[in-house]
Amino acid sequence: MRSRITPLAVAAGLLLTTACTSESTSDVSIPATLPSQPPGDESANRGDAKRFTDAAAADGTPLALKVTHIIEAVDGDRPYTYLVTTAEDTPSTQDVSALIEDWFAWPDKGTEPAMVGVYKADGTRIGSASIDPAAKA
Repeated sequence: MRSRITPLAVAAGLLLTTACTSESTSDVSIPATLPSQPPGDESANRGDAKRFTDAAAADGTPLALKVTHIIEAVDGDRPYTYLVTTAEDTPSTQDVSALIEDWFAWPDKGTEPAMVGVYKADGTRIGSASIDPAAKA
């Protein structure tokens, strides 16, 4: 008599295998929703956002998306940045890309982030980008 493996048994085996593997902690990803920021950081984050917005508008091309908060964080050894905007609806990808490019080009940012996430006013992510470390060499 041959033993037959049912699809349910295969699925259970795959589920157990997946549960036993661990994800690399060095791989930072931008979350889909904005995590809460520590109390007391909000005024500094708003000040950074105003300086960034003013600098971006100084060249005569103001940002289509206004930044209300800039939150910088570190996970392991990789810094990343949350740009919180006034966007209510889904903005164009061109506007999100332009905002990220302006952020990476802004010389006064606190750190050189490995990843940047752009969020709507309600805290949902509308875009993100990462820097390839090899491209900086």
